Amino acid sequence: MVAVASHASQNEARNQIRFEKLVDGVRKKALSFALSLTRNRADAEDLLQFSLVKAWTHFESYQEDRPFQNWLLKIIVRSHLDAVRTLSRRPKVHSLDALVTLEDGLGHSYEPEDPSPLPDEPYNQTVIQEKVERALAELPESHRRIIHMCDVEDLSYAEIAEAEGLTVATVRSRLHRARKVARKALRS
Repeated sequence: MVAVASHASQNEARNQIRFEKLVDGVRKKALSFALSLTRNRADAEDLLQFSLVKAWTHFESYQEDRPFQNWLLKIIVRSHLDAVRTLSRRPKVHSLDALVTLEDGLGHSYEPEDPSPLPDEPYNQTVIQEKVERALAELPESHRRIIHMCDVEDLSYAEIAEAEGLTVATVRSRLHRARKVARKALRS
């Protein structure tokens, strides 16, 4: 039992030495790559450190016939994307006690926006809706149906193609042309 444990710790030590040599050979390139992703030196160093820990914990999956640098750079990219996704999922929090500095140099307390609609908002919505309806009325019926199925009924291109007896490419083409004409009508 002791011999097996000793052999395992020797193997672990050899893997660690091999890992460190591989990392030393690509550290500069990896840091540069992390810097290009984060655009901040401290964040790049954190990203690289986190990626190295992840690489070490999964080092047994590294295939020696593949370039170590490419393997590590993939880990860096995935770690960066995971971090970005995590940050984008967090709700933005605003402190009501935070001060906002204005041009006059004085601090003013933060006033949260009133979520109720502005007095002219219902009117604006009606005007916009009327403009959209007029723009859609100018379209041929086939184009209007495709826009309705895609944007109102939320059907996929394949479902629209099946319903209309068209190819998916034709649906995309008609939808593109219909939206282009509608945008032009809305601008005028």
